[in-house]
Amino acid sequence: MVHNTETRRAQAEAIVALAGASTNRVILAGDTNLPAGSSIFADTLAHYRDGFDTVGRGLGYTFPADTRFAWMRIDRILAGPGLRFLDFGVGTRHGSDHYCVWADLERWP
Repeated sequence: MVHNTETRRAQAEAIVALAGASTNRVILAGDTNLPAGSSIFADTLAHYRDGFDTVGRGLGYTFPADTRFAWMRIDRILAGPGLRFLDFGVGTRHGSDHYCVWADLERWP
């Protein structure tokens, strides 16, 4: 478990380092494996705007989709400076063990 946590932290730190080096606007999207309240998320990704927190509706749970009720929100779309969320949603079909997430964004000064 300790190794898994260390690996997740290293992955999140690497993503943030790469995104921080970009000269373009940044969107980070996908399965973070980091639920709400995660110290790794708070330490590494929390300064990006979260589409669900910004304009989402409902609970935003995305995992596990292959059971009766999803109960974790670990799939995210995050945006850096210069982007604004207009809409965010969670898919409703079972294409994997996660529900997909989608967002509409626009450039913003």
